[in-house]
Amino acid sequence: MKSVVLYFTRTGNAKRIAQKISDRAGAELLEITDGKSWKGIFGFIKGGFYASTWRKTEAITSPVVDLSLFDKVVMVSPMWASNVAPAVFSLLMKEKDRLKQLHLVIKSDGAPAEASFLKLEEKLGKIDHQYSIVTRQDNEERVVNELVKALQE
Repeated sequence: MKSVVLYFTRTGNAKRIAQKISDRAGAELLEITDGKSWKGIFGFIKGGFYASTWRKTEAITSPVVDLSLFDKVVMVSPMWASNVAPAVFSLLMKEKDRLKQLHLVIKSDGAPAEASFLKLEEKLGKIDHQYSIVTRQDNEERVVNELVKALQE
């Protein structure tokens, strides 16, 4: 089975998690970009606004690939305003029907992602493989190991 791990990051946390998953699963690693600057306080505020209003961006993978070529696609996103980052939402909107098996990881500092997954499913339909990494729960290693195991099945 051919797998790919995609990530969008503002601070580097999602990249670190995606790299860990990619290394352990032997999967290709790609960044999700959207050409916007999310840096600093203004980027933080703009990101929260975009995420809370479901605003889309011109999200692409870097390098650009056909995601339908992969059996399993992992997307790692930070939680912004109780949602995924706008670039991740945009890419999901564009590619969801072409993905054979989606594993979505939402990383937050304090709030679990269950409510975020429910809101996303209202927009996208069922997301079969959902993972919530929460810094306060110190569950990153457990979730990464669970996900890697699922990719190897």
